[in-house]
Amino acid sequence: MGGAMKSKKDTTKSKKGAMKPKKDTLQFISQGLMREKIPNTYESIVVAAREARRINLNNKMLGTQEDRETKVTTEALERLLDDKLHYTLKPKK
Repeated sequence: MGGAMKSKKDTTKSKKGAMKPKKDTLQFISQGLMREKIPNTYESIVVAAREARRINLNNKMLGTQEDRETKVTTEALERLLDDKLHYTLKPKK
């Protein structure tokens, strides 16, 4: 099995059918930044994951999921870090 594997570039189709590269790149978000917003890292990830699901559902209903330039997880994390998410944590029983 010799030979090198070719990797696919992240691309999206525009409305006209032409392929264009995705704008989103891998981004590192430190736990320290997350802890500034929510002290528990696990809870901050849960909040961001729920926001990503909400964004995904909204895009599916509008039919705009293919037109996105950034990934929904990246957008959800950015919204969390920019204080654009409003959430409440249930008290522990």
